[in-house]
Parts: sequence; C-alpha cells; structure tokens
Amino acid sequence: MTTLSGAIKSYSAAVKRAERTQQRNAREAAKLFRAQQLQAEIVNAAQAVDNYNEYLTALLSVHKDVTDLVDWPQIANEKAPEEPNYTDHHEHLAKMKRKGYRPSLLDKIFGATNKKIIRLETQINDGIEKDKKAFELKQKEFKVELEDFLRLQNISKGVLNNEAEAYGEAFKYFSPLQEISELGTKVELNFSAQFVNVILYVNNETVIPKYILNQTARGKLSKKDMPISKFNELYQDHICSSILRVARECFAYLPVNLVVINAVSDLFNSSIGRRENQTILSVCVYREQLDHINFDAIDPSDCLKNFKHNMKFGKTTGFSQVPELDANSMMRAY
Repeated sequence: MTTLSGAIKSYSAAVKRAERTQQRNAREAAKLFRAQQLQAEIVNAAQAVDNYNEYLTALLSVHKDVTDLVDWPQIANEKAPEEPNYTDHHEHLAKMKRKGYRPSLLDKIFGATNKKIIRLETQINDGIEKDKKAFELKQKEFKVELEDFLRLQNISKGVLNNEAEAYGEAFKYFSPLQEISELGTKVELNFSAQFVNVILYVNNETVIPKYILNQTARGKLSKKDMPISKFNELYQDHICSSILRVARECFAYLPVNLVVINAVSDLFNSSIGRRENQTILSVCVYREQLDHINFDAIDPSDCLKNFKHNMKFGKTTGFSQVPELDANSMMRAY
C-alpha cells in the first residue's frame, strides 16, 4: 500500500489520503493541455508537444494506477484514537524562567527588577493561555478523528457483512474514482451484496484533440489534422481504459465477484436528428479474470477480449449504440 510519510497514523488513513503519482500526473497533464489550448500563440514548441503527449498518455492510462486490495479486517481491528491529555508545557517553561530569575547588578542600579518580574509573571499567564488553546485544538482534532474512526468502523463492519449500503458508504468515504471524474467522466454505482452495476458517463469525443502536434527538425511547431481512424482508436482506448479502471477499483475496495459496467456517451441519433446519451460499451468482469492480466503492458481495447462485452466500433465510424448486459443475469450465470 502506497502511503504518505510518517504523518499517516493508520492503515485506513493511508488508503484514504495517499495520492498516487499517476493521479497527480493525470491532473497536471490535463491542466497544462487545457491551458495550452486557450493560448493564442504557443511560444515553446518542445513544451507544447510534451504537454500534448502527456495529456494523451493520461487519457490512455487511466487503468494503470489502482488502489491495492483494501484490508477491511485490518481496518475493523484498528484501535480508537486516544483522547488528548492537558499539558502545561508553556506554563512550566515560563515558571522555570521566573523561578530562575536573579536580578543582575544593572537591574538593581537602573531599578529594572520589578519590571522584569512583572514581565516574567505575565509570560506565565500567557503560557497558561497557550496551553489552553493548544489543548482545545487537540480536542477538536480528536473529535474529528473519532468521528472519522467511528464512521469507518461502521463501514468496515457492513462491508465484511456484504451489505450493499456499506459498499456505497465505502466509495463515498474513499472516493477512489476521483481521478476519473477530474478527467471529465461521471460515475454512478449501484451495489448488491455480490456485484456492482456501474453506469459510466464517459467523456464525449471532444476529449481527444483532432490534431497531431510535433516539433520539426528546426524546432518549429507542426500541427496537422489527425486521421479519423487514429482519432477513433484513441477515443476507444480511453473509454476502455476508464472501464478497466472502474472495474479494478470496485474489486480493490469491495468483496464482490462481479462488476458490470455500461459506458454511456453523447452520440448523434439519426432517427431523431439530435445527440443523446447512448450506451456504447457494456462489459461484464468477474474478479478472477483480472488476476492474470499485466495492466502495465496491455492495449486497453484489446484487453476487453478477456471479458464478455458488447461493443460496436469501426475505425472510420467510431462507436455505435449497443444493448446493455444485465448484472443480475450475469450473476445467476456465474
């Protein structure tokens, strides 16, 4: 489990707060590329090409960086946070200074003894106030930590009892799909004791740039139209990468055996003459099917051959609407 530094005190905190490198890179790449698109003129050709390539890499590698399997029994056995004790650290230091004060010859000559004594006694009162404020802050932090602990204890017990409501609370608490939403994708999850049914509102085609950026031998920026086949293949890989990421996160966080994901995109409907949400990909993933896959080396679109899925895709036409797989039927057949 990737964790932060020693500031992380518990396993559950590490799961919740650890930010993976891939997530940071994906956010930064998207931010830089979007800012670049708004520029009237690109000054640094090399940097522009790097931003462009990093953005595409982020779109096509959503599936790679996933949470390790969450150890719910370990979370359930975590000890409650300890209530803080009051300490008189600042008061004690001030009293030691007052006790150790001995008027110097100059203090006596210039009559500064009483002033210094008053100042030292004032520092004692100040120390008392500092200790009170420090204790009040610790109490507030303890209250938040305790509430967080109790909430997670309830979630862990529910997850270990295969309660669908607890599954939903676990995803709300940890937010494992935040990276996907930051790239523009919305996720709806419906939980059952043994499976998760997901509606993935994927990025529409505008997420893929319609051009290719390169730097010429002379250092100039070259921008040309992207072939439609290349454009569609990139979009397909991005959708499939997002699908795989969702499935992997569900299995990492929940003790379910099946995840069914229906990807929905904004497509043109020729029968009504306007765009509307349509299911473009439906995938059924069983937990054991993921064990043998090296996700660092796969092509996301090719990887879907490992799972039962509905997808109608053409290099020149892109995605078309497909029927959705039913999670209940898939679970009965399992």
